[in-house]
Amino acid sequence: MFKAKTQDETELITEITKEVSQIFLDTINIRQILIFHRITGTTLVSKSFVEAETDPDLISGFITAISAFEKELVGIAGGLEELKYKFIRFLLDIRELSTACILVSGDYNPSIKLRKNFSEFHERFELEFRSDLENFDGYVKPYRNIAHLLEDHFEISLFSPHRLLSKKYHSNLIKIIPIPKEQINEIRKLPNNQIEKEIDNIIKK
Repeated sequence: MFKAKTQDETELITEITKEVSQIFLDTINIRQILIFHRITGTTLVSKSFVEAETDPDLISGFITAISAFEKELVGIAGGLEELKYKFIRFLLDIRELSTACILVSGDYNPSIKLRKNFSEFHERFELEFRSDLENFDGYVKPYRNIAHLLEDHFEISLFSPHRLLSKKYHSNLIKIIPIPKEQINEIRKLPNNQIEKEIDNIIKK
């Protein structure tokens, strides 16, 4: 017999659908994620999700020029948070040791959640690499291994047609199967093509 959903159930389903849709929209509209060293302007991270990647050095120079103009105009730099130029929108997060920038489609208005995730991502990046940033000598390889940060804050696996497991799945896995949280964190750092296989092995055990 068909059981009609209650109003509370319907509202919950609607809310979940809206949340998932927003996550998807935010993710697919990200064109590029970059992080620059605050003092030298050196590109530390450049992750592109489109074929026509924008030259990070051009973006770094552009941000430096705009920051100089901002300082000349209002007497202080670092307050700039967003710029829109034709078909590209720049979200900026300027901190003590680095500057982070996300390029999104110009006609897309990023959600409050994406802006919050961006800020938290950059904050966590500076915490993890603080020592390297403070003693920066031009060596950028340590900053390349940030796949776990990108997935935690932007769920970039949604770009892949082979994996649509959200971070909620991984965080709830520990509630379903008694395995150490540290192991869950290690699983999340694996390449996309290994994650589902590893989870399947755990479930079978």
